[in-house]
Order: sequence, then structure tokens, then C-alpha cells
Amino acid sequence: MSFLKSLFGGVDKSAPEDKEKNNQKNFDILKYDGIRALHIQRADYAIECFKRALDIRPDREVYDNLAHAYASTGKTEDARRTLATWIEFEPQNPQAYTFLANIDFLLEDYESMEEACQHALEYETNNPILDYLTARAKIGLGKNTEAIEYLDKAIVLKDDYQDAYLLRAHLLIKAEDKKRALSDIDRMLTLDPTHEEAALMKANLMMNEGNKKEAEESIKGVIAANPFNRDAYLQLGSLYQEEKNYEKAIVVYDEAIEVLPEFVDAYEERSKAKAAAGDEAGAEEDRRKAQELHPDEPTDTALPDYEKMKQNIPF
Repeated sequence: MSFLKSLFGGVDKSAPEDKEKNNQKNFDILKYDGIRALHIQRADYAIECFKRALDIRPDREVYDNLAHAYASTGKTEDARRTLATWIEFEPQNPQAYTFLANIDFLLEDYESMEEACQHALEYETNNPILDYLTARAKIGLGKNTEAIEYLDKAIVLKDDYQDAYLLRAHLLIKAEDKKRALSDIDRMLTLDPTHEEAALMKANLMMNEGNKKEAEESIKGVIAANPFNRDAYLQLGSLYQEEKNYEKAIVVYDEAIEVLPEFVDAYEERSKAKAAAGDEAGAEEDRRKAQELHPDEPTDTALPDYEKMKQNIPF
């Protein structure tokens, strides 16, 4: 901060041309010191530098970096205000609208997100990320059919867009278009054979179609590749419970708890399996353990819904 004071603390009696040169020098110092501060995770100092730089003059890169600095520290409203100012400065810049759409998504302001996406699409029509973000906004507004249409556009523009395939598969499953959903999941697994969520989605579809043996092998493959995947244990245990094979379900939950000792849902599900198998004492013990681990929160054994997925946001 002493550096900042040294830049702005004195009275400037320079000639106009010298003042302009001095302002440019100060602007460059503030801008690039801020960028360096961001690179070493000093977002607080970076923010001060960028704000001071913008006091001198508006600049696209500074607005962008300031918004990133605010977002990295969880100050999303400040990031949104920065982006709004940037848009006033450059109303035809799709980059600012795209960034704003991402911030709106984090704030779950889907109306503003949709509007930002539409503005960006006015100036950048062939960007699959914008179609994907628009689909996200449409989902938040309950417009799933329109969301699928935008995901169709995104995939036409980028036929290896994994996030778009995955999101469209979720929507198609919800719309009970299982055949098309399976096609998207298979495409996902072609692009990334180790994608765990896609493998579990496929297993769930196979279970619903009665192909439990193939579903079982798919889930076991996920567990073998990643023994910390909670959803895989829950899905495999559920498969066995549906078959009334409670002993096998209990073994799955035993394995899950051995790897993840504070896995509340595993205790809850093992309690149900033990109760169904006639072990009331064991069931009660697991219920108590689950309550000890999370006394104030209900457990949720459902697979993550697409609305909860906040990964791969293109900041």
C-alpha cells in the first residue's frame, strides 16, 4: 500500500504533457503489478492496483483482471458491478457479457444470465461456449426444451464438447428420451472412457432397462478406477437392494465406509439394508452413527443433478 500512496499521495504540478506521461507510467505500473499480484495469489493487492489503474483510465484488460480478482475472493457482486462498468465502456464486447453470464450463473440469477448470453450472441454467433451458457440459463428458468436446442447448436459447432453432451444427456433423461440420452453418454465415453459420471449415468439407464449385469460391471469399473467415488458405491448398493440381495449391498457399504469413514449416506443405506436383512440392532447402530456425523443435515443419496454442477465454467 505504501507503493500506492507514493503514486497518488503528492500534489501534481507538472505540465499537461508531463502529467499525461506520468499518468501513463503510473497506469502501466499499477496494471502490471496487479497482474503479477494475481499470479502469486495476492488478489487483495491486485484489486487495489486495478482500482487505482481504472481511476486513471478505463482499460479492457484491467476490467477483466479486476473482475477475476473479485471472483477469486468470492466477491461476486463486486465482480458483477465491475463487468457492468466494463460493458458501459465497451457495449459491443462479447467477452464482458460472457464473463457476466458466468458470474450470474454462480449467483443463480438466470434471467440476467440469459440476457447477458443473448447480448454476447449478437456479437459472436459461432461460439459454442455461449450456446452452452445459454442452455444453463434456460435450465435455471425451467425452459428445458429450449436448453436442449442450444446444446444442439453447441455440439454442432464443437462435436467433442463433453460438457454439452453430459448436460444434454441429463436433460434428455429427464424428458424420458432415453435412446438419445444413451447416444450422448456413449459419445461422452468415446471422448473420455474414464469419465465416471457418464459411466454411472449409463449404468443407471441400463438398470432401468433391466440390464443389471452390465450396469453392475460398469459401476464396479468406476469403483476400481476411483475407490473414493461415493455415488458409485451408493448406486451399486442400490442395485443389490433392488434385487433384495441385502448381504451384497451391506458388503458394498462396508467397503465404502472402510475407504470413507465419515460417509453418512453409506451408513444410512447400510442401515436400510441391515433392517431389510433382519438385523435391527445393526441398523439402529448405523442410524446412530449417521446422526453423530451429521446431526443437523438430512442425508441425500441421489446422484448429483445438473443444476448442482458448477464445474468447468469457462472463466
